[in-house]
Amino acid sequence: MPRVKICPTCSSVNPATAIVCGRDGVSLIAIQPLEQQSSPITKGDREVHRICPECNADNSSNSTLCVYCNASLGENKGLQQFRITWPWDMATVHFQKLRIGRQPPAPDFLIKKLSENGYDNISRNHADIFMQDGELIIEDLGSTNGTFVDGERIEKGARRKLGAGAVLRIASNFVCKVTRLEAQH
Repeated sequence: MPRVKICPTCSSVNPATAIVCGRDGVSLIAIQPLEQQSSPITKGDREVHRICPECNADNSSNSTLCVYCNASLGENKGLQQFRITWPWDMATVHFQKLRIGRQPPAPDFLIKKLSENGYDNISRNHADIFMQDGELIIEDLGSTNGTFVDGERIEKGARRKLGAGAVLRIASNFVCKVTRLEAQH
């Protein structure tokens, strides 16, 4: 199989010798070439990605090391994970905390997708989703347009446990589904 470099921001496949991503111009100097996979990993009709717990880079679901910072993705035994199914036919797996918002520390892929899809009513730092004592939690970070769990608005600055298959609405029209995954042993 040919070796390639995967862009950490747009997930484009680039030649192993590329210095910058051909799609978005992001530097690929620090990216280690990988064996090209024959096809994307999917769950149903949605491509599944794994988000690096160290740098928030977007990685394919079968990656064991982050393509950007080389942090371990596959050896996170015992860590709780959660999956978010986004409104743009993509799902991502997270190990620690995920910021939802239009600026860092939200992951680059999310900032880009929010902009591309016109979700400008989401606050710059809208909400955090994280694991705490084995429970999946969302915290509204003082958002302007609100955070809703299964149709119920949570107070600004408040935390709420997320039940199995919780449906989140961020602001007026951004809907995603959050699912807790079993820890790897």
